[in-house]
Amino acid sequence: MMKTVFTIICTFLICHATSIGKGIDFFHGSFEEAKVLAAKEGRLIFIDAFTTWCGPCKRMSATVFTHEDAGEFYNNTFINLKLDMEKGEGKEFQQKYRVNAFPTLLFLDPAGLIVHRVVGGTDVQGFVNLGKLAASKSTVSSTYDQEYEDGNREPAFMAKYIEAMAKGKRPVLTVANEYLSGQSDYSTPENLTVIYHATVEADSRVFELFVDNRKALTKIYGNDAMEEKVVLAADATVAKGIEFGTVQLLEEAMGKVKKYAPEKYKEYQYTAPLDFYSKIQGNAGYALGSFISRVYHLHRQQWAVCQLSSLFRQNSVRNSDW
Repeated sequence: MMKTVFTIICTFLICHATSIGKGIDFFHGSFEEAKVLAAKEGRLIFIDAFTTWCGPCKRMSATVFTHEDAGEFYNNTFINLKLDMEKGEGKEFQQKYRVNAFPTLLFLDPAGLIVHRVVGGTDVQGFVNLGKLAASKSTVSSTYDQEYEDGNREPAFMAKYIEAMAKGKRPVLTVANEYLSGQSDYSTPENLTVIYHATVEADSRVFELFVDNRKALTKIYGNDAMEEKVVLAADATVAKGIEFGTVQLLEEAMGKVKKYAPEKYKEYQYTAPLDFYSKIQGNAGYALGSFISRVYHLHRQQWAVCQLSSLFRQNSVRNSDW
């Protein structure tokens, strides 16, 4: 009974809420220019190969590409490009890559080689999962790598290098820690850039530098971006906690969101523990039991109800009484 109630409530709320935010920011240059940029930043290129008459193409453009979840992942991971297969360079692209059905979603390396390819439309979650799969196949390195291997450690270069690594979703902490350990003044524009982009985990030395220099960083990036950076870093720490079954990492992540992103904490104090405990094998019931009392006092928090309903629907809790 409770399962049905939660599902109905969640479905109702979702139908009356909007999930449209900042979607995918598509590159406005040519395919060749996109390859140059991808090589520089060490990213894959996502290509939406479409036609103007294609129904699924229109639906993807209207409901998937505009979704904030798609935008958040794709903007931070790929160089994104739309190509009309019946106009301009799209005609040549269609012949070269044998695009015969629409939409065709391609992930290419900077040399133009196919890393992953899918034909047909999908929903938002499927599209994000598709991007994650493509990114996991990538072995792309940026043109900065060779310079780094050759010993360039100039601050201006390191700022560009670490920013490119972070945007390409490549591991950045080792390089950043090595560089920052040799710096005495963290307030320079270059070092602030390094600190900002290397803040990828809340349980790291770089995060402490991020906090120590947050006033200067906020002037550059703005308060919203700073709070979002705190949450993303905390998410990475929670993920480590899930991987190693360490509740202390969950607590550390939550504590830092509470202190440095208090507005975000209003939701995070519920979503992070639910995520943590529901993914620790055998503890989904504990997740529910531990936080149901909190949700009871948050009857106006739509996302909290939806989180619990999601747990039920995914069969995380298998007690038939629910």
